Amino acid sequence: MEVSAQRRFEVGEASAAGDVRRAAVDLARELDFGEADAGRVGIVATEAATNLVKHGGGGEVLLCDLQKDGARGRRHPGARSWPRHGQRRGRHA
Repeated sequence: MEVSAQRRFEVGEASAAGDVRRAAVDLARELDFGEADAGRVGIVATEAATNLVKHGGGGEVLLCDLQKDGARGRRHPGARSWPRHGQRRGRHA
């Protein structure tokens, strides 16, 4: 599987979720998702971004356009939180 495009968004506050949502919906439309499916993609992207702020203190969301054997698709947004002051990085930090 090949990543043909990706966009990274730094999410430090809840207001950044709107930028992530709009970009995810635009990407879904470029990939010919129907309006209902593009809306669902927007919901997933919004949740990822707001959860980073609420539960991780901020971080980044990565949106990817994937291709394999001529078929295109979207990978669910990757989300990575920034370590909080005094905490170690890792799953149980």
